Amino acid sequence: ALTDLDPIMGGDDFSAYLAEVPGCYAFIGAGSEEAGATYMHHHPRFRIDERALATGVRMHVDVALRALEGSR
Repeated sequence: ALTDLDPIMGGDDFSAYLAEVPGCYAFIGAGSEEAGATYMHHHPRFRIDERALATGVRMHVDVALRALEGSR
């Protein structure tokens, strides 16, 4: 599922990449009260719900396959 997010104060400069090639910045939700993953990044008790890793892998594989199809 896709969700629009309000702007955030991120700390990287992904725009430098986008100035060179088309791209997209994606967040994959990895928080879960059930899994005990409730702390934000950089918090000493941060952890992720590892079930989110499968979502990330599927997204990256899909993007790669679409890019390869488009290069033919």
